[in-house]
Amino acid sequence: MTVLFSHRLSLLLLLSLSYTLIAEKSGLAIGTGDNSFNQMNCPDAFLTDIACGGNHVVGITEKGKLVAWGDNKFGQTNCPAGDGYTAIAAGNKHSVAIRNGSPIAWGSDFRDQTKCPKNISGLIDISSRLHFTIGLKSDGSIVGWGDNLCDQLEVPKEAGFRAITAGGLHAVAICPDGSLTAWGDSDGGKTKCPSGTNYIAISAGFDHTIALKSNVSIVVWGVNNFGQLDYPKGTNFVAVSAGEFHNLALRDDGSIISWGLDKNKRTKVPYNKNYFKISAGGRHNIFLK
Repeated sequence: MTVLFSHRLSLLLLLSLSYTLIAEKSGLAIGTGDNSFNQMNCPDAFLTDIACGGNHVVGITEKGKLVAWGDNKFGQTNCPAGDGYTAIAAGNKHSVAIRNGSPIAWGSDFRDQTKCPKNISGLIDISSRLHFTIGLKSDGSIVGWGDNLCDQLEVPKEAGFRAITAGGLHAVAICPDGSLTAWGDSDGGKTKCPSGTNYIAISAGFDHTIALKSNVSIVVWGVNNFGQLDYPKGTNFVAVSAGEFHNLALRDDGSIISWGLDKNKRTKVPYNKNYFKISAGGRHNIFLK
């Protein structure tokens, strides 16, 4: 618990300093990229969090309720009722949320991705990409469910992990000492994490991963078939998000940069500033301002 608290406190202080220019954020969502499933039709609501899936989006309102839009072929936008939701994740065709420390999932169950393990409590974060989900508990231990085709559910048994992210068939976590570990499909170097102990945030795409360092620079590894690894240099980044084959990074002035596959204009981002949350999906992006 001490490790987790220390890490979160340091990150909160960093973000607090970085977001001085964004004091009047409203939480309104803005989208770019593919709109084939009305992913750009963002609700007129104040949101505190967003998660982009394959062709849909899930959000948490300022009152702790869930809202979703976009593709609903498998019921992935049919959010459960109630409030008190604290974290969300969106897979390819399913969605997941945390309420009172326990997970709830809906949408496609093609790989048992909506069959949340029973009697799980203490969850503080979740991550989904394709057909599986991993969760981080308050003691830093990791759980997983859904597709296990490439052993992506063979999570580390230790506790104290700081952050998690699920890719297409691989997963990555920040260890207690700030280093990285990965498991699952290793093709293309997806699980060959860079060295060092200064990582504070991670986000996995289909077959690549982007990480944010404590010096607010970024690094990317894995498959580079669409330029996903051609990341920008610099030390002014405060958040990262990996899409299916593209990436987003948020600068400390609230501006956004994107790179990778540009099909459906998914790397087109707003030119103005003052954004405070980013999420990259399969072919689209959502930003909070």
